[in-house]
Amino acid sequence: MIAETERFRLRLNFSFAATVTLMLCFCDEKIVLTALSASFLHEGGHIFFLTLYGCTPVTVTLSAFGMRIDRPAHSPLSPLREVAVSSGGILFNLIGAVISALCGVPVITAVNLIVAAVNSIPNVNLDAGRAIYYLLLSFTDEERAQRIIQRLSVIFALLSLAFFVFYTVFSKFNISLAVVTVYIMILTFKREVDK
Repeated sequence: MIAETERFRLRLNFSFAATVTLMLCFCDEKIVLTALSASFLHEGGHIFFLTLYGCTPVTVTLSAFGMRIDRPAHSPLSPLREVAVSSGGILFNLIGAVISALCGVPVITAVNLIVAAVNSIPNVNLDAGRAIYYLLLSFTDEERAQRIIQRLSVIFALLSLAFFVFYTVFSKFNISLAVVTVYIMILTFKREVDK
C-alpha cells in the first residue's frame, strides 16, 4: 500500500502488516499499540533531525524490520550531522521514557527504553552502528570505517547470541529475547551501511 502527496510517500509493506497482525494474535493489543507508538516516536526523532538540517524525507517505508527513511539524493549531510540523525531516534525514545516515567506509566517507559536499547547496539544496520560509522568517517576513509563497524557488528551479534543461550540454559526461554537475537543476527549479515 502506498499513500503519497506531492512531496512525500508512505509505503506500507505486506511484511509490516503481517507482523502487526501476528503480534495482535499473540500479544495484548495495548502492548502492540505501545510498541508501535514507541517505534513511530523513534522514527520521528530521525525525521526531526533530517528536517532540522534541511533534508526533508521523501519516502518512509514500513516493513517487518522497521522503517526506512529515504531522502533526496542531492542532500548529503556532514558526518557529524549524520551522527545526530542516527542518534535522534534513541534520543526521542529516551525523552519519551522520561516523560512517561514522570507521568507514572511504567509500560510506556519500559517499551521506549527497550526500543532505545535495541537501537543502541553497535550493529551496522542499527542507529548506534550508523552513528559509530559516521564518527569513524571523521577520522578515517570509508573502506576502513566499513571494516571496523562490520567487525563490531559481528562481535555484538555473537555476544547477543551467547547471552541468549546463557539466559535460556540458566533461566528460561524468552520469546522476546529470541526475536531480538534473531533480528540482530539477520542484520549483521548485511555487508554495507545504507547511505
